[in-house]
Amino acid sequence: MNTLNFTIKAKTVDSYLYGGYLFLLMEDGRILYVSYHRMIHMLCAKYPQFERLIKLAFLHNEYFKSKSVQLILGIEELKNAVKDLWNKAAKEVVFEVDFNDIEEYCHSMGTWNSLPLDVYMYDLRMYIASKEGVMESRLNPDFNDKYYRLRPTRFEKCFDSKVVSLSARAGKVVLSADREGLFYADALVENQRVRVSDNSNVPGRSLRTGWSDFDVINYESARQFRYLANETANTDRLSSDRFRFGDKIERKEITSFATATFEMADMMEHASIDKEQIRFCFNSKGRSFFVMNDGSFVNIKIKKTDDAPIKYSSVSRQLPQLGNSGGVASPLKAAIVPNGCVVEFFDKVVLYQSGEAQVLEHNPVYSIRTYMGSRNYTDIVTVTKEDAVSFHSVDVFNTINSTRMFPV
Repeated sequence: MNTLNFTIKAKTVDSYLYGGYLFLLMEDGRILYVSYHRMIHMLCAKYPQFERLIKLAFLHNEYFKSKSVQLILGIEELKNAVKDLWNKAAKEVVFEVDFNDIEEYCHSMGTWNSLPLDVYMYDLRMYIASKEGVMESRLNPDFNDKYYRLRPTRFEKCFDSKVVSLSARAGKVVLSADREGLFYADALVENQRVRVSDNSNVPGRSLRTGWSDFDVINYESARQFRYLANETANTDRLSSDRFRFGDKIERKEITSFATATFEMADMMEHASIDKEQIRFCFNSKGRSFFVMNDGSFVNIKIKKTDDAPIKYSSVSRQLPQLGNSGGVASPLKAAIVPNGCVVEFFDKVVLYQSGEAQVLEHNPVYSIRTYMGSRNYTDIVTVTKEDAVSFHSVDVFNTINSTRMFPV
């Protein structure tokens, strides 16, 4: 398992890849965006012998999911040739671009005044959370322009209290406001900022959230959560511009938030792990991941039916051990990728996928991001560090046989 990666040398505090643009929150306070395609073309010009591989890995990784490419990769000799080139580039070449080379192509969105605690982009909007609240800018892409240039609005405050984490799905944006609880708001409002009401609140601590289909898991600590079930309905309200901007189409919209709450202890009634031994937990669609005190890494399916309480399966799956020779590692943050996850530790970032583990970064980082809501970037991991932003293209050959096999 090898990821192909490249790095932009830049002093940033956070970054986000969305809709063909890279958004950079600079250390000096500037909020910039630059064409991601332009950067890739600059990279190709710098490393012409790997031009097609670079474009495939960072612009069109989703091509591996197409039936035509699967048919081609069904020829073992062709698959091995592409795989050998991928591995050679991953092991032998350090792909880099200096910020000085792209700065003239960057556009400004303004400045941040309080250190960003989280960034999220959804429905052609950019949200920035800090101790002073949440700021929002509407991107306003001009699709009549052949490059669909952005016409972003100035940042406006849509929530006043400190927010430590953001996420959005199915027409709702959710804000984790630590001890003030979890807040939510309608994200699909046209030509105006999102408004978060003090009444749209789930009491209790909220440090972060995760999504299980269209339900929300609210994490009150690194190891404790509550499951919030939402009511949904089919919708045609979602913007077609989002699809043009690279978002996956959402067929449902949340109509009622947190209509039922399930406690962690009740959900784990039949689970094959000891709740008291959980050190860290997070989740993906229909599954939860648990890091235990002994370093074991466990994955359990969430059982959801219309006529029964939500429970965890009694069957668990062991993933690669997270412990080090010097003791058990404590995760700081996790994000989901196809068939796996990326976990941030104090001193490294590790990719866990299809029963294997690979260290992506060997030093502390500011943030990790994956893009499961994107049509184009689901196999891309971005990592913001003190002096650089790194892009890791996940090795799709590690998952193609187990998840994308052809019928016999």
